[in-house]
Amino acid sequence: MALGLLMAGAVQAEEPIILPKGTQAGFYLAYGGLAESGNYIENAKLTSDGQGGWTSEERLWWKNADDWADYYCYAPYVADIRNPRAMYFTVRTDQTTAEAQAASDFVFGRSNGFPQSDFPKLQMHHALTKIVVKIAAGEGFTENDLKEGTLNVSVKDVYTQAKINLADDRVEASGSSATVKPLAEDALTYSAILVPQDVKTISIVWNNTDYALALNHYCGWGRVYTLTATLKKISGGINISIGGWEESGEDFGGTVN
Repeated sequence: MALGLLMAGAVQAEEPIILPKGTQAGFYLAYGGLAESGNYIENAKLTSDGQGGWTSEERLWWKNADDWADYYCYAPYVADIRNPRAMYFTVRTDQTTAEAQAASDFVFGRSNGFPQSDFPKLQMHHALTKIVVKIAAGEGFTENDLKEGTLNVSVKDVYTQAKINLADDRVEASGSSATVKPLAEDALTYSAILVPQDVKTISIVWNNTDYALALNHYCGWGRVYTLTATLKKISGGINISIGGWEESGEDFGGTVN
């Protein structure tokens, strides 16, 4: 059987995700589905060109010209994967810098087809979830009041390890729980990348007073969830009220005094 060239340097990734130039990814080619080991191409390292294409350090080939092939890709690259159907990725507990948050992101994609002259096309998806917390000024406050005070946000009691199955896009939370410190996108907006799970508690500390918001809302993979927390002065005290998650379409809000 004649061999057909799979990649003479590049694999193209469809929108919506274009990873930065130099990002390294892992690539698998399998026949009859992804196996725990022994796939035709095992975790080949690709490098992003920053424009949606990927280059390989070595030539990668189809097995033959006739058999239907399955291919899988993920990023960032992990050199030692014992089982692509049960690989592990850990998000940073400190995501207070853009670099740390970017290092906490994991994307993957899969596709299939017959050998062809065109490059395999893989649509990459975010495997994790992102939450955005917006702090708003309510009764008795202005935005300047909030900005001039000391403000800290954290996500409590969340699993930081994901168990990922490249064969079927399944992502499960595992390991032990921890507190994640999010990135301050601006003075009143915070974001964190998390393993898909029930997000139970967000802590908002303003001027050394801790307001623990009980949420208990499931955040699924590949989605962004936005929550607005409004600080108010009521009856001489301060409380925070929360509205519904924008993605859910339902009201999971409550008030913490």
